[in-house]
Amino acid sequence: MGKIKIGINTLPLFDTIAGAERYTQNIIRSLARLDKDNEYILFLNRYNKNSYGVDQNNFKNIVCNFPKNKLVRVLYEQLVLPKLAEREKVDILFSTCNIAPVSAKCALLTMMFDLHWLIYPQFFDGVKNFYLKKMLEATARRSAKILTLSESSKKDIVNIFNITPEKISITYCGSENVNLKNCRGEGPFAPIDKYILFVGQFHKRKNIPTLIKAFELAKKRLNIPHKLYLVGRPGDDYENIVKLREKSACVGDIKIIGYILDKELALVYNNADIFIYPSLYEGFGLPVIEAMALGAPVIASNVSSIPEAGGDGALYFNPQNADELADKMEILIKDDAKRRELIAKGLKQAEKFTWDEVGRRTLKAIYEVASVKR
Repeated sequence: MGKIKIGINTLPLFDTIAGAERYTQNIIRSLARLDKDNEYILFLNRYNKNSYGVDQNNFKNIVCNFPKNKLVRVLYEQLVLPKLAEREKVDILFSTCNIAPVSAKCALLTMMFDLHWLIYPQFFDGVKNFYLKKMLEATARRSAKILTLSESSKKDIVNIFNITPEKISITYCGSENVNLKNCRGEGPFAPIDKYILFVGQFHKRKNIPTLIKAFELAKKRLNIPHKLYLVGRPGDDYENIVKLREKSACVGDIKIIGYILDKELALVYNNADIFIYPSLYEGFGLPVIEAMALGAPVIASNVSSIPEAGGDGALYFNPQNADELADKMEILIKDDAKRRELIAKGLKQAEKFTWDEVGRRTLKAIYEVASVKR
């Protein structure tokens, strides 16, 4: 088999780094490390070119010029990008964020993180739901191969779109991107409180209100000195979370930190007394293994892919039950031996997930698609 020309579509991603952006950044870096033979064309936008561009002989960066507007971006991705891919003689177009340009003439490889829009449609408006349902299904059927992050997400894709399981490859995620082991006490944001931590975008499916309620219960039961740090970008539940904080009896102990840089994030993970991930649904739950890799004891919800990511390195709870979450918090606050045991198991669990392994699985999928195409 000769050289393969792989296009990578990063057009839906802009200049902040969260889940999809973090995956894309790391998979591009991993492919650049592992593959010096094939050719890569990175389709960037003017806002993300410094986050995803690669200076390497077998990589070419093409910056697409369109404004930061969702409708314009969608039209550009679906109508213009296929023409650019054809002009560059791309063999495979790898879209890293759920939806692919379905009219492209080349083979399509798509990372479909999860189907939370279809699992929890009540969290989204009707127009967005209609568009996503149609485009996700069209992408699933048009793609030569779909990548996803867990067995849980694979089952959802198979069941909802009636896709053959052989068409889907699981690549998982890596944990080491913020693994700055010696960062304690360093950086511009150095927390001084004892605190319980959440990291993630403030979306409804992240279930932050249940975490706030459980924190209030733990404060009342145990009279603990801890703060609750909520770290991440605003999402569709942000205004509600702000209001819940303002109404809370623990308002002074709940801190909405917002988005922070990776070095600061590593420090915040590293210093946390407990990391809690109360999400109702995840394709993988990357913050769970990030927290484990940085030595934070983890409590996580027992649904979707989260136990798959966390293994035996976390305590699990029903995400609909704030009392149960408060009980788990009490265990880790009172039982230091259990806390140390959980940290050790978490560190071991996080070692299972590396970006180079994700890169190897992705390269395997690229060669599988190329062999069928040719």
